[in-house]
Parts: sequence; C-alpha cells; structure tokens
Amino acid sequence: MEGEEYSSISTGHFVVKPSKLKRSKLEFPMVYQEESNSSIDLRREWYNNTYKQVAKIIKNIIEETTLKVANDIVHHITLPTIDYLINTFILKVGINAMHYNVVYDLISERLSKQHKICSVCLDPSLLSTDIPSLLREIFNSTLADNQSQQKILLKTLSLPDLLLHLKDEGNHGFLLIIKNFMKLNIKDIEPFLSLLNSCQKDDFPIHLVLELSTGTEVSSEYMSNGLMSSLRVTNISLPPPTALLEKILSQTILMPHIPFKLSYESFEVLLSRFSLSTYSVQEIIKAIKITILHHAIHQPLVKLINFEDCSLDISKITDDEKDLVIQLPSMQKHIERLIVSDKATALKLLEGDGDSIANLFIECKSNYETLYHTYCVIHKLVKGIPGNSLVSKPLELFSLFLRGETSSVPEIRTALKCFGMLSCDEFWSRLQDAYYVLEPVESKSPKLQLLAKVIKMQIDKLISEEVTETTKDVLKNAQSTFVSRIDNFLSTLSCPGAWPLNELLWFTDHTAFQTLLVGKVRAAIHRGLSKPHVYLQYPAEDDSLIPNVCHLYRLYHEHGKLISLHDWIKSYVTSLGKKKVTQLDHARFFQAASELHFLGYIKPTRRKTDHFAKMSLLGY
Repeated sequence: MEGEEYSSISTGHFVVKPSKLKRSKLEFPMVYQEESNSSIDLRREWYNNTYKQVAKIIKNIIEETTLKVANDIVHHITLPTIDYLINTFILKVGINAMHYNVVYDLISERLSKQHKICSVCLDPSLLSTDIPSLLREIFNSTLADNQSQQKILLKTLSLPDLLLHLKDEGNHGFLLIIKNFMKLNIKDIEPFLSLLNSCQKDDFPIHLVLELSTGTEVSSEYMSNGLMSSLRVTNISLPPPTALLEKILSQTILMPHIPFKLSYESFEVLLSRFSLSTYSVQEIIKAIKITILHHAIHQPLVKLINFEDCSLDISKITDDEKDLVIQLPSMQKHIERLIVSDKATALKLLEGDGDSIANLFIECKSNYETLYHTYCVIHKLVKGIPGNSLVSKPLELFSLFLRGETSSVPEIRTALKCFGMLSCDEFWSRLQDAYYVLEPVESKSPKLQLLAKVIKMQIDKLISEEVTETTKDVLKNAQSTFVSRIDNFLSTLSCPGAWPLNELLWFTDHTAFQTLLVGKVRAAIHRGLSKPHVYLQYPAEDDSLIPNVCHLYRLYHEHGKLISLHDWIKSYVTSLGKKKVTQLDHARFFQAASELHFLGYIKPTRRKTDHFAKMSLLGY
C-alpha cells in the first residue's frame, strides 16, 4: 500500500505518510534495560487506543460542525422569496477556517435528492476558459457516451439556454459554488453575474455560494454597487476557532475518562500559542495527537492504565516496574509525607504493594474528577457575568484550576464576588444549572458530594424562605454565605502536581509540547531575528554588528497592536545613540520595516495612515 503525502507540523516539510501496517508497528525506545517485547506492545496498544478515542471524538465534532453549515445553507436556499435577487452565501476562508469540500458534497446531495436543485462547484485556480464554457463541459461530462447528440447540443447552448435546458430536465433551481472567489478576475465576474441575474426566474431560482477571505465588506468593494444590489447576501456564521478549540478540548483531554492530561505548563503553552499566533485548529489537533504518542514513548508505565475506564491494571506490573513507580517524584514526596503520618502505609508503598499503588491511582483519578466537575460548576456560576474577565474564557478558567490553590487566585475570587451581586432570579437560575452539572455524575467523591450538598442546601433555603427581590437583606445574606462556602470548598482542592502517580496521566514536558506547536520555519525566523549572533557568528555582546532588521525587531516588541511610524523611527535612531535622523538612517529604517512587512510581522493599516498594524506577537 502506497503512503500519501502530508505536511509534518514539527518540521514543516512534506514527508510520506506511513501505511496502516507501518503505523501499527511504531518503534518505542527502550526506556529501561531489558524491557520485554510484550511490555512495548502494551505501550503501543495504549497509544493506539487512546489515539482512536480522541480522534473519534474530534471527528464527530468536525462532522457536527460541517453538518450545521450545510443545513444552514440548505435552509436558506429553500426559504420562499418575494423578489428576483440571487441568493448569495458568503463562507469565510482562512487559516483557522474549515475546509468546505465535505460541506459542498452534503449540500449537493441534499438539494439534488430532496429539492431537485442542480449544483456545480467551480475552482477558479483550475479555470482555463470562461465560466459558461466550463459549465457546458461539466454538464457534458455527466452524459453517457451514447448521448452524443445531446452533448453536441449542449456545446452550442448559451448560458440562458443551458439553464433553460436544466429546467426542462426537471430541476427546480441551480446552485453555483465558486471556491476561492477572490482569485477571479473582476472583468470576468461582473459580466457573468449580470448574465446570471438576467436568467433569474421565479420558477427557476439561481443561488451562489462564494468563498471569501473576509466578509461582505470586501465583496462590496470588489464588485460594483449595481451588481451587489442584485444579490441577496447572507453570511453563514461559523464557530470561531477559540470556540471550536474549547469544544475539542472539553470533550477530549479535559474529560476524566480520557487517560491523558496536559499539565498546567503544557496547557498554558497551548493557549498562548493558539491566541498569540496564527496557528489553525487543525494544527493544534495534530500537536495534541503527537503529544499522546510522545507521552507513550517516554512514560513506560502508561501501559498499566486501562484506556476504557482510565483505571490502573496492577496485574500487568512487574518487580522492575514497581521500582519505577516508587522512583516517580510524586511518589517520593508522598512517601515522605506518609512516613510522618502513616508509617505502615509508607512501608507498604516502599515494598511495592500492588493494592496500595492501585489505591493511590484511584485517589489521583478521584482528585481529577473533583477538580474537573468543580471547574464546570464555577463556570456555570460565573459565565456571562458583565465585567468578569472569565466570562468568555472557559479554557483560561480551567488553566487556573490546573495551577492549584484555586481559592487564592484573584480572577476566581473576583468572579465569585460578581456572582454574589446578581439578582434573585439570575442567582436562582445559576444555582440550578450548577446543580444539574453534578446530578448526573454517578460515582461522586466525598468532596463532590459535599459540593452538591452545599448547592442543594442553598436552593432549598431560597425556596423555604421565599427569597425575592423585595427581601434584599435576606438575598444578600444568602449570596454572601454561599460564596463563602464555595470559597472554603475551593481551598480544599490540591494542586495536580502534588498528586501521587500524576505522571502516569499528565504530560508534563511542556518544552517538548512547545516544540510541537512551533514549526521549524517560524522558529528559525524568530530565532534569527532575536538572536542573529547564532547565525552570523559574532560575539553576542557586540551590538554594533546587529543587522538593521534585527534591531528594529527588538523595538517591535515594545509596541502594541498599532505602531506609530514616527515613534518607531525616533526610538530606532535613539537606540543607535543618535539625536537626529540622517538620510542613511531613514533608508535603513524603511528597508528593515519592508523586510518585516515581507516576513508578515506588520502591515499598513487604514485606521491611521502613519501607523503599522502588528500581525504577530500581539500579546507582547
């Protein structure tokens, strides 16, 4: 079986994708001496099954999003209209947008079977002739070889006659999908769309789907006002990349039953790379999958974890592996604490008692379930509160929980304080939503039972005392009491880094994760601009040899989203130790700025004529 080509996220180069046979026989390094083949096979099995779990969930999420987009377009197409405007749907494309080929197939299939509407998809990059001629070729290709007379007839038809022919064939409309619409020549677009508009009829409507890099603002500038007035433009809303990333993470590595987690440092790297760069959701997904493999390769004890219910199968452990378990840093710290409080249990762990190790893993899993469901409760309580920094940032909120010492985090304390000032109806509604989060949890830990009891008691109290907006003192007292109890509960949560055996579940090598998320090409550019002495081989302390573009790149970090050209050149000259701008300095500055523009770090902006807009590293 021949492999297909794909782009590697870690190198940026195209390599040959291995066949299924090769993927099932991944080479795992020998982490400790005399590791048996069966042990390596178990690690390989853990990786394959965990990968399949995550990949299946991600596939379902993408399919659900794809189906929603297709349903929206079909719904708008089938709506009755009272005018003769062409239905035009704008789909935004870009690095964080999805690929729409599957959407187009779903639309074409549904319109053809259910509504008898003919659809054609065109790619301007493949056009070697005008659009009407290409349409005739497409329709000719659908005819059988014995229909030669009809093929000759189609080749001679004009576009209006061609559409009339489709109507006579029993079609109730025509949908034209144009991919990469902005690549078309404006001289070809306006005559063609004007011709389409003249062919629009009440009993045979025409619809358009256009791929644009931006919304209708550009399309209105790209085409004349007279032509735009003949189009009924509809923007098809897609979930933003952050929402899609949140959905993927919340249903995969954040879920308690998935035997793979990211540590606080790795999670922060993920969020910072995604928010401060132009990496797409697809690349983040690739990095997560590769990280699962990285964890399986460098943590030989993952084979002990049952991927189905995320439990520890102690029957698979050998004496050598028991020694590895005891040598884990989290186990060493736990045993040191137990020697003071429970010496007998500490001795059992040092002897490698299987039941004691299994109980510790159950405790680690229970701690994470408590942490995750507590995060869900707090998110339900503070979501949508005006003035709260955690309103639309559930992933950042989860990152705070991973950090540990949740009750002392200022952002969470501020969010709970805002929650304690809500109206009675809003307070009541959020309490119910939080309680519904915990209700379906089957095996509640003692802490989760306590949290559910606190919320239920508060709900019962509001009912028994008949608290309303008129009883403000009673409401305020109830809110302050509840917030105080939640604050006390959060103080009982421990940091995941302190849990015993957390290394089996948590991927802690954030430097490796950072390497996966930063492609080699981008990393090389950034390194060359920030550390030119590495490439030019000169002493790092000699600033006189720094290239102009590197000098300007250092000043680039000192500005916000918009860079004033006047301030930038002044700071550039000042950093050179000069007081006045010479013609040579002026030329060097603009040459360096042009190079940064070419590399994609800045671009001219219409908001202010004498400013540049930063395109990367916006958070610095």
